[in-house]
Amino acid sequence: MPGLLCGLLFALNSLDMPPAPHILISDDDPLLVAAVMREAKKLGMTVIADTTSTKVVQLAKQYRPAVILLDIRQPIDGRDILSMLKQEPETKDIKVIMLSGMEDQDTRLACFKLGAEDYVVKPFGPTLLVNISRSICDTGTTQPLLPTLPPCP
Repeated sequence: MPGLLCGLLFALNSLDMPPAPHILISDDDPLLVAAVMREAKKLGMTVIADTTSTKVVQLAKQYRPAVILLDIRQPIDGRDILSMLKQEPETKDIKVIMLSGMEDQDTRLACFKLGAEDYVVKPFGPTLLVNISRSICDTGTTQPLLPTLPPCP
């Protein structure tokens, strides 16, 4: 029986199906995490969650998510985690979306300088986060979600 199971797993792994994109969310709000998981599942995405902020870098190395949704205000400051992620060779290229209730420009600018792909201000719906994540998975950037402006005269 173990041989049959291994053969089945090998056959499933060898199909030409791309793996489901992973989203890693680090937020100490379990309701937000659950809502993001529900919305991501609807789009065929999987979510790995850390509600303690202590395992983000470890989980990112282990699962190599396409996107990390990272809250700033947690036991470990999200900006410090972002900095650690961008310094690690295994995680430096993972797109990170910062989540925050802080709307000030200095905080936003600091996050972008540290390497954040996007910055979303709370409150927001989980559908928005999952759709931004899906866009990044599909295109590598959030650009398609932004309006195209005509060039300046």
